[in-house]
Amino acid sequence: MGRRFNLNLRHILWRAATYYPRKEIVSVNSWGVVERLSYSELHTRVRRLAGALRGSLNLGPGDRVASMCWNTARHLELHFAVPLSEMALHTVNLRFSAEQVVSSVNDAGDRVVFADPDQLPLLERIASELKTVKAVVLTEDSGKVEGLETLRLEDLLSESEEADLIDVDEEKPAAICFTTGTTGQPKGVIYTHRGIFLRAMASCMSDTYAVSERDVMLHVVPLYHISSWFMPYAATLVGSKQVLPGPHPSVERIVRLILDEGVTVSDGVPTIWLNVLGYAKERGITRLGELRRIVVGGSAVPEALIRGFAELGVEVIQAWGMTETYDSAVATYVKSHLRSLPEDEQVRLRVKQGLPFPGIEVDAVDESGKRVPWDGVTPGELIIRGAWIVDGYFNNEEATKTSFTGEWFRTGDVVTIDPEGYIELVDRLKDLIRSGGEWISSIAVENAIMSHPAVKEAAVFAVPHEKWGERPVAVVALKEGARASKEELLDFIKDRFPKYWLPDEVLFVEEVPKTSVGKFDKKLLRATYRDLLRRSSGDAGQA
Repeated sequence: MGRRFNLNLRHILWRAATYYPRKEIVSVNSWGVVERLSYSELHTRVRRLAGALRGSLNLGPGDRVASMCWNTARHLELHFAVPLSEMALHTVNLRFSAEQVVSSVNDAGDRVVFADPDQLPLLERIASELKTVKAVVLTEDSGKVEGLETLRLEDLLSESEEADLIDVDEEKPAAICFTTGTTGQPKGVIYTHRGIFLRAMASCMSDTYAVSERDVMLHVVPLYHISSWFMPYAATLVGSKQVLPGPHPSVERIVRLILDEGVTVSDGVPTIWLNVLGYAKERGITRLGELRRIVVGGSAVPEALIRGFAELGVEVIQAWGMTETYDSAVATYVKSHLRSLPEDEQVRLRVKQGLPFPGIEVDAVDESGKRVPWDGVTPGELIIRGAWIVDGYFNNEEATKTSFTGEWFRTGDVVTIDPEGYIELVDRLKDLIRSGGEWISSIAVENAIMSHPAVKEAAVFAVPHEKWGERPVAVVALKEGARASKEELLDFIKDRFPKYWLPDEVLFVEEVPKTSVGKFDKKLLRATYRDLLRRSSGDAGQA
């Protein structure tokens, strides 16, 4: 039997540098300056960085390296150099609180932190609490973190020789990401070389995201969040031109990069693309250059987003995934025999989360663990297993035990699955609203509100109620210059739902609060407004 071919990141980078050496990686740095390098140059810098990790920084196999960086070429280099030195890259979520950053870095046991300039103030505050970190490497600037050795990336590279990239065993850790910690402290998830490789290949299939060499990919999803959904690895594998928008990209910068760089495919959470859609409409833009498709996930995609981008000639591919599933495991496309359906029915399909990727299996179960029918009506908790689903949490046996049933991972998402296999998210278990013994889907109600032309975004959540247990409340942010009242919005959605599904209150805010990965922060909303209905008469609401 021949030697096993390791499914690792070495092949991904080698293939890009060998067959597409002149293809560009476009990156915006911390000062808004556009930089360009080729795959050949990326390969050289990765090898030199690998030499610095093993030489000047004196790191070895099994060590963990943290990155506190935005979407830049420097961060992309770390995504290859660290794993191909038999180490694991811990991408620190830059939206975490200081306490969560400390917790995740200490839990991972990171020895070195690579950081962008704007992370210096935070590092200076928490340096004394980092138990295992021995040095900080600044990616683009000079400075000093008191109590820690502080180095400059370019100095390290200039002093280092190019090192060979290791043909790492495919089952070895390549990256670590921590969940957003909606309950308790964030939990660590380890991604293997094999899992990343398979996930990258799956993104290149025509019935998923169809990433190809012909594409120009703009990475809007932060590289600190599940490695930008592992799309940079997919783009590198097939030799796509890549565009990295840098720190805090504005809507204007995103649109400019799409037009200037000939972007054909991008990704991001619904809020970002709703802002892009609004920007385009305000300026009378009827085509976004070469952009043909966007992968949208993180929360349910409003129908208005799908229809709005269709008018711009852009297909919206809804994606579903979690930290524990290497993000994407389900995506929406319309099966060939369903393409003769009326447009409205096809849009209705695209609003669903979609079908599992090849290599992924799903089912739905009730509270007793019994399978529910795939009838598109009966809800159940989504369970999932497959080629790149993690099998546990890092250093957390208790969480592993409660989250897995045999080979199946319990997602905590309540879904229906129709006879064609299309998955539709009803709600998160913790976000379902139980009113008078009946369930209300917060997602369904907020998506209906967001289809109103005046609404920018809306979140629906449960508030305690003396008579009904819980009642839905909506917070709504209107588009700039738009007007709408509570009565108008409730009248707009009243024919879509039973009367008891309608929110008791509609509160108008400038912006709906969000979690570190751009989802509506319903935990915060529930805490903020938990006493809102306590003075209720007890007779309002359900009927």
